[in-house]
Amino acid sequence: MATTTPEQLSRIAYSVYTAVLNRRDPIAVDRKARPWLSFCTKHQKVVPMSGGAFIVKLKHDDGIDMQGWTRLDPLGFGESTIELELRYEFSNIHRGLSFVHDDLFQLGYTVVPNGPRGSKNFAKKMGEDDATRLVDYVEEVLESFMDGWDRQMDIMLHRDGSYDSKVIAGLDAIVTADNLTGLVGGVDRSNPLVQHYVKIGASTGSGGNLRAELTKARRAANLNNAGSGKGSVDFIMAGSAAIDGYINFATTNGWQVQASPTGTPKLDIGIPETGIEFEGLPIVYDPTLDLMDTIEPGSSPLWTKRMYLLNSKTWLLGHPEKIDKNLSSPADPGDVRMTRFSLDGRYAFACTVPNANALVTVA
Repeated sequence: MATTTPEQLSRIAYSVYTAVLNRRDPIAVDRKARPWLSFCTKHQKVVPMSGGAFIVKLKHDDGIDMQGWTRLDPLGFGESTIELELRYEFSNIHRGLSFVHDDLFQLGYTVVPNGPRGSKNFAKKMGEDDATRLVDYVEEVLESFMDGWDRQMDIMLHRDGSYDSKVIAGLDAIVTADNLTGLVGGVDRSNPLVQHYVKIGASTGSGGNLRAELTKARRAANLNNAGSGKGSVDFIMAGSAAIDGYINFATTNGWQVQASPTGTPKLDIGIPETGIEFEGLPIVYDPTLDLMDTIEPGSSPLWTKRMYLLNSKTWLLGHPEKIDKNLSSPADPGDVRMTRFSLDGRYAFACTVPNANALVTVA
């Protein structure tokens, strides 16, 4: 029977960890289309922390009125700050994996519990076949582990975080169905500077108002973002019912929905498009929006009926330096025969200009 150690398991885990494995053609762990996670990952970077949060400063009107005067009229002076702070809190995220030693015993390996963790006496010599089987086993387990991280992170980045105050508050916390209540970045939505455009239940039949509402939403978002240097709405992310409703509207009302024959420039955000567009904006199908209706049944509006008009330059998934999806192997517990692995990250999900985005849903 081949003998291994927790230290050896740890090193094998690192050797097959997809984030550090230098393959010419790496095997993708994620086999399911997750456009929102892909988008967020493309817009992920190291950000500074201030008091455990990522701070975005917005300039705004000082509220001081202009005054006309003649001769010796007294002049008025107002006092106001010009900066508004959006504060996005960091969340610690962890996913733990255990290699139960009894499972390895059944595979023909003996694990030395609480084995040495230094370089001396690191690994006992084993045959090539035994080593290969062990590496393959660990690789399969870690591949599933990483796939689960991506799946759960994608879902978390969609939800509003109300189910757990310690997790990331995602898209639904920022581009909400109710744009007049609650907070975004710690600022009350009664402030027009953070109020995004929302239309719930646009009609898709003959003479429907879906096109008009998408036009209003796009115009409002772009107007709110004017002068920021962050461009304009550049894609729409939608659920299946929203896409079906959009196609029905176009078919019923004789309106073109396909991209032009010459094609429109593809947005480099790492997500696929359906081949359907709204006046030059690619409409991206997000399967997770459909899944969310099973995770949060009874949500109003239904996730699958949502169309998010998004400005890609306003979104950011920030993390402190060197705290992003880190794999580690804690010491074995003394009272249980297992070897543990941890995947850790610390993230702040932020939108620098919340009202530069919009939400339209179909009836």
